[in-house]
Amino acid sequence: MMRLKLLLLAVATLAAAPGMAHTYYVGKCKSGAYSTIQSAVNGVPAGSTIEVCPGIYPEQVIIDKALTLEGIPNYETGPVVITDVGVSLTTTTSIYWGTIAPQIQVTAGPVNITNINVTENNGPACPGLEIAIFYASGSSGTVKGVVTNGNCHLGSVGIAAENGAGASQSVTIEDSQIQAGSNAGISIGSDQIPSSLSAEVRNNFLWTNPTGVMSLGNVQGSIINNSITSYPPGGTGVWAGSANVAVSGNWVAQQNIGIDIEGTAVSVTSNQIFNTAITGINIGVDGVTVKSNSIAYSVNSAIEFNCTTGDTVTANIINSADLGLDKVPTGFTGSNTFYNVGTKTTGGC
Repeated sequence: MMRLKLLLLAVATLAAAPGMAHTYYVGKCKSGAYSTIQSAVNGVPAGSTIEVCPGIYPEQVIIDKALTLEGIPNYETGPVVITDVGVSLTTTTSIYWGTIAPQIQVTAGPVNITNINVTENNGPACPGLEIAIFYASGSSGTVKGVVTNGNCHLGSVGIAAENGAGASQSVTIEDSQIQAGSNAGISIGSDQIPSSLSAEVRNNFLWTNPTGVMSLGNVQGSIINNSITSYPPGGTGVWAGSANVAVSGNWVAQQNIGIDIEGTAVSVTSNQIFNTAITGINIGVDGVTVKSNSIAYSVNSAIEFNCTTGDTVTANIINSADLGLDKVPTGFTGSNTFYNVGTKTTGGC
């Protein structure tokens, strides 16, 4: 009986083997590999891993099945670079950005993208705002350890994730470097109530203008432990436009506005904000939390209330600012610490 059970188990295992996920290769470092990333995506079964040899791949990649796309690290031959040089990009439509030309477009999930450099070079055709990596409605997955660089004359976004009608999805963007997103570095959004997208943006380095990270519509999620710098100086580090987003532990420097709160019940905690031209934290709606942030060298105000009410603004440390708290409503009782501040508080509401 035991032998029969073992035989049946072996037969079942062999029968299942053809459906198991496998690893496939793209490029010249592996024999028998696919020549392009898109041909690999088209040819492999869902759930596969595609490993890409170092090199330059001038192509647009559309991923319509669950898989992992991973660059093979090789510090002698360089990174995996996907570029639009010599490629006419096909456009699609974004909920928030209109007509776009994504370098990598994801329409399914989970799709995980790791160790890839996506460089938009404004090739022969720039038919719409370019997005290096675009997670469209109905997609999910993780972007980790990528580099994006956008130069399209119509504008660019480093990484965008959104979801409209349909099942709820989840996207994580982490440990990546976003450069030259001329419209935004990272954009997350959902137009559904309740939200159909949960997104986490964490541990990224952003060097963008005018906006580092944007939360739009009704997305649920967090923006945590990112380093956000504007070049040239200006713009907004974090634009928190959706409700209930947590903005925490970020380093934000050289902005017009460090963090702009435009969504209800947003919490902004334990961020470090340095060298802002207009305000460190702008409060645009009632009932938000601004707590335990450090704001230094704010040319104008450190925290701009705009006469909003019901806000919890406390335990913040403000060092070197013309104004500490501006347009504070009557009855405000929060306790904050001020160093080298010209005027601690103004009212007028």
